[in-house]
Amino acid sequence: MSEDISEHIAIIEKASNLPEEKQIYFNGFTVGISPQDIAIVLSRNSRPIAFLNTSHSIARELQHLLTKLLDDLEKSKEKTVDAKPK
Repeated sequence: MSEDISEHIAIIEKASNLPEEKQIYFNGFTVGISPQDIAIVLSRNSRPIAFLNTSHSIARELQHLLTKLLDDLEKSKEKTVDAKPK
């Protein structure tokens, strides 16, 4: 992520003002991979609600950012965020 943190904050603030029908809460997901891309199905209460398709490089970037954010949260709160057991 080459953007400045203030750019990320501005994007999040703008997105938080989207209409409710454009905001998605999910509590589950399924992923699939092909040689070209990665598919992500978001679900709420075990029902699919959105389908995302992205490149491998964007998926890797998302993985790195989420890992960093969760690591920082765990360090600041001295709390472990456990993965949901499968």
